Amino acid sequence: MPELVKALRDQDQYVRNQAGHALAEMGGVAAAAIVPELKDAEVCYQALGILRRIGAESKPVVAAVTEALKNEDEAVRYEAIRVLTKIGKEAKDAVPELEKLSNDPSERVREAAAKALEKIKVEPEKKPEEE
Repeated sequence: MPELVKALRDQDQYVRNQAGHALAEMGGVAAAAIVPELKDAEVCYQALGILRRIGAESKPVVAAVTEALKNEDEAVRYEAIRVLTKIGKEAKDAVPELEKLSNDPSERVREAAAKALEKIKVEPEKKPEEE
């Protein structure tokens, strides 16, 4: 797997794409190996795309993806939101950061964050006396 992660930096786009597809096919096992790549501007966007394809199996990486919401690159913020949306309710720890994006300069990011919050937020359970 380390060779596939390394291939995400290859000069040849075909090699990078094939490595991304292979990592996504590996599922949750690959998620942890991809997390360090989220800190590298060169491959962050592609790493988020792989995590989005992995989906719910990416639950253990919610904290790292949440950090990507703070990235100055609009495309990276948007892709991080897409990953968290795909993870769903298991990404509830990201809610405070997603709420901050309601003031993002990018309309696309604001709209995606609002949709993510709808999908992720868990309504508090009602106590019997509230019903």
